[in-house]
Amino acid sequence: MAMESQDTPYLPQEIITNILKRLPVKSQIRFQCVCKDWKNVMKAPFFIQEHLNHSTDQNPFLLFRWGSDTRYCRLALILQNLETQVLEFLDPPMTSYSQIVNCSNGLVCIENYNSCYYFLLWNPATREVRQVSGALHDLDRGDRFLTSYFLGFGFSQLANDYKIVRIFVSVDDDEVDKVEVYSLNTDSWKEVNAWNFEHVVFRKRNTPTVTVNGAIFWHGLKYGTTDLHVIISFDIALEEFALIPYPPVRRPYDCCLSVYENKLAMVSFQKINIGHFIFSWLDLWVMEESPNESGDQRLGWIKRYSSNLYPCWLCPVTIWRNEIVCDIFPEIIEGDDEENVGTKIVLCNITTNEFKMSHIRIKFFPQEIYNYAESLVPVHYPS
Repeated sequence: MAMESQDTPYLPQEIITNILKRLPVKSQIRFQCVCKDWKNVMKAPFFIQEHLNHSTDQNPFLLFRWGSDTRYCRLALILQNLETQVLEFLDPPMTSYSQIVNCSNGLVCIENYNSCYYFLLWNPATREVRQVSGALHDLDRGDRFLTSYFLGFGFSQLANDYKIVRIFVSVDDDEVDKVEVYSLNTDSWKEVNAWNFEHVVFRKRNTPTVTVNGAIFWHGLKYGTTDLHVIISFDIALEEFALIPYPPVRRPYDCCLSVYENKLAMVSFQKINIGHFIFSWLDLWVMEESPNESGDQRLGWIKRYSSNLYPCWLCPVTIWRNEIVCDIFPEIIEGDDEENVGTKIVLCNITTNEFKMSHIRIKFFPQEIYNYAESLVPVHYPS
């Protein structure tokens, strides 16, 4: 009588990797204790990238920051079901004297300007946090409010590096004085001579920057006989600035930069008065390649979407999945006390052209909203 095979069940490594990359970071950290092979796989750069790609495509979050107490701020993640799934972070490394510069590949860059000035890199999923080394021109709390500057943070696949950009501008004429860049790979700051534009100024100081395809983008203005609204871009790998014209929007001051289908995008919005009622209208412009008259491909703005009229004053803040996320004024939640404010967010679906209102039960109106994806990306520089 033949004996049954006693072979140990076996799964090929690619199948194991395919399963593991679909798990949330919390489970991944636990499963690193299963065996040495699993731990090595989950710490490998190729796996971190595959997990990030899957997380970005399948599980994107919105990161909200709010708070009115001078001692602290509050952060929460909003999941796919905006009505119920609000996950608040416990003890984020921030106070009311901090601001989020940007989120990139699961890393959050934080500027702190309380008693001393510094930056933090924080991975909320792994709970890793590290303080960035001192900048070339340190600022104390008083200097921070007397010095004018703009910030950016992002990742370049070409350079395989995360960088913080700090742009100092003159308080007299708002033109650029100097530019400092921090590299995570070298854990150091340097001053770069990258600015070569005259009569170009940054604007929308408190608006979050946008990072896509290895470049950081800000709103700008080129002034002269006729003022021209421009987008200022910074190539993270080459450490060079460039100017991009606005799309032909009606109201260039009422626009927000975002990312759509991994491309630079702009949402323009306008208020329309019809009788005694106020309506909003949204247009989505995307920077993408299209053929010119000679048949060659060139980058340009393409209008991808125009909304229906919405009977309220909307302010778009970002694009999430296939929807434009818009702020409206908060309202008191019925049955609660006056301090319990429910933030109302309107989502405009780009595919169906439908509006959906989400009532998020958080106490204070959000001050900042960012796109965020969980990742295993480490906050330390390569050894």
